Amino acid sequence: MELGAANLPARYEELARYPVRLALPVYFREARHPIVGGHWASGSGCLLRLGARTFGVTCRHVVEGFRQFRSLSGTAVFRFGLAEFDPDKHVVAESERLDIVTLDLTQFVGGRLDSASCIEPVEWPPAEVADDDVLALAGFPGIWRQEVAAEHLRFYSFSSGATAVDSLASDHLYTQIKPDQCVASMEDRLEVESLGGLSGGPVFAWRTGVVLRAEFIGIVTEYQESWDLLHIRRANCLRADGTIAE
Repeated sequence: MELGAANLPARYEELARYPVRLALPVYFREARHPIVGGHWASGSGCLLRLGARTFGVTCRHVVEGFRQFRSLSGTAVFRFGLAEFDPDKHVVAESERLDIVTLDLTQFVGGRLDSASCIEPVEWPPAEVADDDVLALAGFPGIWRQEVAAEHLRFYSFSSGATAVDSLASDHLYTQIKPDQCVASMEDRLEVESLGGLSGGPVFAWRTGVVLRAEFIGIVTEYQESWDLLHIRRANCLRADGTIAE
């Protein structure tokens, strides 16, 4: 069946919904005085199930931000989705150069972390990324974070279901969001402003076959606002045991 122009917005919206289900907010705050208006910082992350273990994957600079904040405040709370823990006790591997960290979160899945949020690859490592691949990605911009109460944050997600590969290298790639050209669906009158907070969000490539499927191929590491470029670390640096190939 041919896709008519009138159906394009609905199709793009369906494609954009997929990565949101597999993205989680990663955030931390000062623990001693949990009051409305206190300091919060956040990024994004995802859960990657490889074999019998489930790894939390996010940017190293997100975890390092927590470490620095804890060293200054003396006490801090770190959460990956709804799971609260000390990330340093769960680190499997981290790379400052690649700006990526893996955390063993197997014990939280089925409890504070929903197994439905886990990315379960058909094979690992992922297939090669090509210049003509179509990407989908999601994350949680910090500018949209809302503090409803002292222990209640609301995260609005940003997602794109069909964006192009603009530049490709062995360990990273770039894509442009082009918000002025997006088929947009916004809630609560939110506007696309700064996309800071997408760091750690999952990125997928659409694979065609008998059925259309999304393959996890990387995580967002940085948004260069002046150039409208998302820097994406390719997931081929992750080994099946959660370690990182430099």
